[in-house]
Amino acid sequence: MKTASACLPFLILLATIAVVAPDARAQSSSLSGVVTDETGGILPDAEITVINQDNNVQRTVVSNEEGLYVFAQLPPGSYHLSATQPGFNSVTIEGITLLVNTNLELSVVFDTVATLTRSITVSATAPQLNTTDASVGNAFGTKPIRQLPLNARNPAGLLSLQAGVTFLTADPLDSKLSGDIRNGTVNGAQSDQSNVTLDGVDVNDQNGRLPFTSVLRNTLDSIQEFRVVTTTANANQGRSSGAQVSLVTKSGTNEVHGSLYEYHRNTITAANDFFNNRAGVDRPKLIRNVFGGSVGGPVKKDRVFYFLNYEGRRDASDGSAVRRVPTASMRDGFVRYRSVDGQVQTLDPAFIRTRIDPLGTGPSPATLEYFRSFPEPNDSTVGDGLNTAGYRFTAPTPLTWNTFISKTDWNLDQLGSHSMFMRLNYQNDSIGSVPQFPGQPPNTETKDASRGLALGYNGLFGSSLVGTFRYGLTSQRLNFSGVQTASRASLGDSIIDDIEGATTPRDIELPTHTLSADFSVMRGTHSLQFGGAFFSNRNRRLSYDNSYHFAKQAAWALADGPAIFEGPLSAAPANPGVYRETMATALGVLNFFDANYNYDLDGNPLSLGDPVSRTFGVEQLEIYVQDTWRVRPGLAVTGGLRWSLMPPVREVNGIQVSITPGLDQYIARRLDLAANGRPTREAGSIGFVGVDDPEGGPLW
Repeated sequence: MKTASACLPFLILLATIAVVAPDARAQSSSLSGVVTDETGGILPDAEITVINQDNNVQRTVVSNEEGLYVFAQLPPGSYHLSATQPGFNSVTIEGITLLVNTNLELSVVFDTVATLTRSITVSATAPQLNTTDASVGNAFGTKPIRQLPLNARNPAGLLSLQAGVTFLTADPLDSKLSGDIRNGTVNGAQSDQSNVTLDGVDVNDQNGRLPFTSVLRNTLDSIQEFRVVTTTANANQGRSSGAQVSLVTKSGTNEVHGSLYEYHRNTITAANDFFNNRAGVDRPKLIRNVFGGSVGGPVKKDRVFYFLNYEGRRDASDGSAVRRVPTASMRDGFVRYRSVDGQVQTLDPAFIRTRIDPLGTGPSPATLEYFRSFPEPNDSTVGDGLNTAGYRFTAPTPLTWNTFISKTDWNLDQLGSHSMFMRLNYQNDSIGSVPQFPGQPPNTETKDASRGLALGYNGLFGSSLVGTFRYGLTSQRLNFSGVQTASRASLGDSIIDDIEGATTPRDIELPTHTLSADFSVMRGTHSLQFGGAFFSNRNRRLSYDNSYHFAKQAAWALADGPAIFEGPLSAAPANPGVYRETMATALGVLNFFDANYNYDLDGNPLSLGDPVSRTFGVEQLEIYVQDTWRVRPGLAVTGGLRWSLMPPVREVNGIQVSITPGLDQYIARRLDLAANGRPTREAGSIGFVGVDDPEGGPLW
């Protein structure tokens, strides 16, 4: 879970010097500037109006006595600005693009005293270089999102296009790279410390903790904009030390827009693996189709809008695997080893029966029959090359992804001063893995039924107070199937792989509730912003990982193993450990047993095969305040304070322990013993009692 384990609140103090304008809430932008005449004189009481050209959202403010105006917490989009001032010609500026979580400075200049009835129109795109605060990061609009090439059209690849980001892969299916601790690190922070929000709501991957990964899949056709703040985020962002990723879902407009698409990738464009070629294994199949459609438009012009998107992905692909299997000589009961002089020694079944096996039976017939159930080796990259080798193969790993996204926007009044939105997400995914051996079911099949809800309200209260409210429920639902349904015995697992997989089922449900409020107000030369957020997270896990017993062969645990296995040899083995494990496997020795017992709160053991259920929970609270003070034109100072309460994670049903004696008492006892020259063993051991036991102490 992406939470700090400290039990004390902490503060973040932010002080930056930047060029005008306050920061906005994660999914909002701001537009500010100074109103002057052509000589540079300050013009108060100018009436300035901005209109969103897509959905007719209109805001009006009046410049203050310092000539300043601020439009706080505007939704991203395309705007045009109009300004009027008695005694001057009106000014219109078109082509203003506000990107997500970006603050834009735009000065308004009345350059002619009005003697005739006319207006001045400026058609120019305002520069998107961030000169308004000290946050570092790039904002991406619709055009680069749609046009830049991305593997499987995964938007996560764009999140890596920032200075300071170390990124290896955006593909969560590439476990070797996506799970690397270097993948997705931002300016040295841990890769799981990036905070991801969608429409102002938490969508962090609490289970996989992969970098730049949202629980709710975002398609290229559903994302309007996003921004990644890599460092020096303002006080209104927090929860982590890494990047702040803000994504916005598209909204409908007064015009109907839609798309249909299909992208195809074929095995023809893929190369075979080097080791597959050497083993004579065909190139794994890779046929990928990504398809879908989107549509957005008005339900009621200027008031109610809709946006819908469906995207499917189908991979008819193969995965490659290599397993350790017995060689032909091992299947016939021969054991081979390399002696200290480098020579290969071969022990036949008769020698093993008469000289090695204390029971005089030699290689176990059941073991040899088990060996012959394996496919013949075809690979030399694994195994010892004498008794074991590799079997490399490809097998189908089908993938089915279905993504459904809808968003509805309402302007509650004619000018859009009060507006609401609702977003719904649903996924229905299935991913198969490689089986243990060809012809068997996949070792694991992963199903993802994650879903999300977001509700938002934006309101203009009076002429200078803007408020936003967000509620979100992001529920991550994962099911991992397994092939093990009973206790098992593993023969020679240190030298060969089991003939059947040993994966066990798991269910994970991670609902996260987000409730936040943000306010912006302008007072003189100060733009104040304050608000807070409450998060509630539950991690419900159902696992069969420790529900079965397990027996195996372990020659290292045999006290007289060296004498029995090596005493009769004429040449000592160069690697005695491997030789003993191989010989014990040929004899069919099962001498090591793990018994797994799980208990309920009353100390009663669960039945064999029953799953272990746990629910972990945490609540977090964060509040902040920040101020942007315009010292003079072109210079502003931004300062902020953020207070975060992040208590330890707990098991909500009380299935949790505390320690006895208390940790402070135990450490004090050890210090006292050390000061008196006594051994620390006299301090005794730490015991564990129920979390509610009065004798226990906290773990933190």
